[in-house]
Amino acid sequence: MRLNIFHLALAGAILLAASMLVQSQQITVNSSGVYSGTTANTLNSWGGKNVLINGSMAVSQYDATITYATTRTFTNIYRWNATCGGAGVTSITKATNFLRTGKRALQAMRITGNTSVTTVDIDQRIRSANLAGLLGQVAFSAQIYNDTGGAFAPVLLMGTPSASDNFTTTTVINNSGAGDALQSCAASGAWTRVTWTADISGYANIANGLQVQLRIPSGSLNAATKYVAIAEVQLEAGSVCTAFEVLPYEVEASRAQDYVRVYKQDGSANPNTIALGVSVNTTTVRCPIQFGKPIYSAPTLYTSGTLADFQIQGAASTSLPTILTANAWGANTTWVNSGGSMGTLACQSCYLNASSNGWVMFRAEP
Repeated sequence: MRLNIFHLALAGAILLAASMLVQSQQITVNSSGVYSGTTANTLNSWGGKNVLINGSMAVSQYDATITYATTRTFTNIYRWNATCGGAGVTSITKATNFLRTGKRALQAMRITGNTSVTTVDIDQRIRSANLAGLLGQVAFSAQIYNDTGGAFAPVLLMGTPSASDNFTTTTVINNSGAGDALQSCAASGAWTRVTWTADISGYANIANGLQVQLRIPSGSLNAATKYVAIAEVQLEAGSVCTAFEVLPYEVEASRAQDYVRVYKQDGSANPNTIALGVSVNTTTVRCPIQFGKPIYSAPTLYTSGTLADFQIQGAASTSLPTILTANAWGANTTWVNSGGSMGTLACQSCYLNASSNGWVMFRAEP
């Protein structure tokens, strides 16, 4: 009997402590879905507090050569895009050789400048379905390494689209459209943590989505000898910028792959078969590619751009693969070769050539 009483007393103490803990971190949600409370950051303390995907810059599963220009272009680092002013930067790559005391991520995005470059914007678009926990006070933070030879203050621009998840027309809201200057990054080749907090619940069209855009100001990256690194980028609910959330690589990759799929040849002596297709005539194959789990929407197809990277059943391709039809679950692609010897309705292998660095990428982003 005494043992049972002891257990009951212990259980009661545990419940009381848990109740006090919950009360000390009470968070309220109003009818509009806006969170409030001094510890709103703890809403996702179990993991997933960072609504930005791949803020660690860890997921970069292909080594594509990308030409950057003054139009918005995807980067080698999943979910991050770049827009350059004046001219395109030399490169944007994943870097792992930055040592910083107390670092929480092992990778960074390295941006190498170029002649005539003015501003450089790095952005990520958040679809409306992922904003439920952010329609109130939010906190943004990032680590920036400056090796440009001069101090600069990056600018954070928070924009919303005019239609749900359609960012064709996006309006910057904060600071009357000018964006907010963040903390100055010294020209000492050192890391600076930049932070920003605001209540975004009143932003026009915030229910449609959010574009988070970090701008390196004009004059900072106007030579190929200058570079900037960006790491540990985080946007979270609450009024305090907390420590960067470290997620397992598999989790970051899975989140990123909701928007992109890449099939890549690794340069080995063996070809990498993408899928099996069916020939519709002596030169053309319809090759269905399934994604395993659905991505955000029907994708756009990108390739490494070199014909020699692609083959069908041993014959060189005469045109790059294209999409015939696609949806979130997969794509029916068209491959054409020079052989002219395939039988109609025959099974054919569509593959990336041995010893190449070819790749096929399907992207679907807001």
